[in-house]
Amino acid sequence: MGPLVCVLIAAAVTSVVAGLLALAGWARGELTGSLSGPLAGPLILATGFGIVAYREATTAKPEGEPPEPDGAVVTVQNSLGIVFWVSAALAAGVTAFAVSGASRFVRRSIQAGGLDAVDVKGLAAIGMTLTVAMALLGMVLVAVAIPMRIIRAYGRTHLWVSHEGIGYPPPSERDPGFRRWDSVTAVRHSSRDVRDVVYTHEWVIQVTNPISRIVVVYPAGATPRPRAIRRTIQDLAPDVEVG
Repeated sequence: MGPLVCVLIAAAVTSVVAGLLALAGWARGELTGSLSGPLAGPLILATGFGIVAYREATTAKPEGEPPEPDGAVVTVQNSLGIVFWVSAALAAGVTAFAVSGASRFVRRSIQAGGLDAVDVKGLAAIGMTLTVAMALLGMVLVAVAIPMRIIRAYGRTHLWVSHEGIGYPPPSERDPGFRRWDSVTAVRHSSRDVRDVVYTHEWVIQVTNPISRIVVVYPAGATPRPRAIRRTIQDLAPDVEVG
C-alpha cells in the first residue's frame, strides 16, 4: 500500500470512530436532538474515504516505462499546462479555506474552555470534532488530487502511436510495452469526471487474444487530447476499432 492509501484508510477509520463517539454521547445524553445528522456525516466520510482507498489500491500500476517511441506520430505526456495551474490555484484556495476554518474552530474551542458546547459535550463533542476534521481533510485531498497526479506524471510517456503500432507503459515485466497494429483489434477511450470536470483518462487496448487487454490510465491535462489520438489511430490503422 502506498502512503495515500494509508492516509485514506486512517481517515475512514477515524470517521467511523467519530460516528461511534457521537452515538455513545447520544446514549449518555451528551447530544440533544436527532441522531441522524451526527451519524450521517461520519458515515458519508467513511464511505467516501473507503471507496477512494479501494480504487487507489486496486488500480493497476505500470511496472516500467514504455519502450522508446521510435517513429512516433503522437506521444501522450503530461505537462504543467493550464489544467495544472487552474487545479493548483483551486487547491490552494480550498487548502487556505480549510486551514482558516480549522484555526477558527480551535480558537473558539480554547476560548470556550474546551470542545463542549451548550447542546454537545463529552464523547459527542469529541466525535463531532473528529467529523469536522475529517471533512476538512477530505476537502483538501479532493482539491489537491489533480495537481498532485499531474506533478507525479510530469514528463512521463503514457501512450504513443506510430505507423507500426501502439506503445504504452508495460503492466508487467513480460509485456513488451508495444503492440503492432495487426495484433490490435480495438482501442477505446473513456474518462472519469466529477460534474463534467475530467480528472482521469483511460485507454483500453484490446488485442487478438480475446482474454487479454491493456489498460492505460493517466491524469487530465495530458496532450494531445483524446480526440486527436483517436483521429490519428483511425488514419494509421483503419482496421482497428476506435471508440
